[in-house]
Amino acid sequence: MVKSVEEEPTIVLRHWHLVYHDDIGYRLVGIRQEGARISSPVVDLDVAGGRAVTESGREYRLIGEPDPEAVTAVIARIERANMLRPGSVFRLADADEFEGRPRTGLH
Repeated sequence: MVKSVEEEPTIVLRHWHLVYHDDIGYRLVGIRQEGARISSPVVDLDVAGGRAVTESGREYRLIGEPDPEAVTAVIARIERANMLRPGSVFRLADADEFEGRPRTGLH
């Protein structure tokens, strides 16, 4: 079960990468001590500082460099487990793309 932001305000991710999830936006995918994690949409990203914040207000501490191979494997496992809505499309993204995204009222 996913803990609330109040119960778990910060999550540490290793083997992480920014992804673009169709119809949802930019999210983090990575490995944490308890297993794989897909974040809610990212609203602030500081790759150099190893930090991100999502729409939920949760802070992510990003350990190490982005790891596209590990994240591709995580997404494949999640897809095989049918944990995503049918037709969901993920693609790897980078910080420059994220910074250049169109702004909405939520961001």
